[in-house]
Amino acid sequence: MKLPRTTYEPLEPGEYVATVQRIEEQGGQYGPQLQWTFSLDAPGADYDGRHVLAWCSSIFTAKAKLGRWARALLGSQVDDIDELDTQLLTGLPCRLVLSSGIGTDGTERNKVTEVFAPRRAPAPFVPGARPWDAPTSPPVMAAAAPTSPPVMAAAAPTLSLIHI
Repeated sequence: MKLPRTTYEPLEPGEYVATVQRIEEQGGQYGPQLQWTFSLDAPGADYDGRHVLAWCSSIFTAKAKLGRWARALLGSQVDDIDELDTQLLTGLPCRLVLSSGIGTDGTERNKVTEVFAPRRAPAPFVPGARPWDAPTSPPVMAAAAPTSPPVMAAAAPTLSLIHI
């Protein structure tokens, strides 16, 4: 079997949209670790579909990385569970914060420093709505009656003074 040589090119530090592909348990130097595989979602970008790996301990507490990342993906409902099934996290969208550093082999590597919930789509524009009036339920959109094009009023002339 012939295999092509591949090279690793680190990504620029920053925030990336991704999807959790899988979470697998692995033995680690400091005990059981979970290896997360994320797939970057960036249609049209050269890194679209690229995989990024991250590790965390298998300790499920609110302050541990696993607890923070699970809460980012599942929301506050994770606060009410005593046992986390990592398969619930697979396939969920998220945002990754990547940093860069030097690996033990001396090469530059990316590191996932945080996992956040995906950004929510902005609320639809509702004519006449005031942003400080938070609706208790989604707004009901009525069909707008056809209107004629707006009439432009003539602007009042302006006076400019020039000092010499």
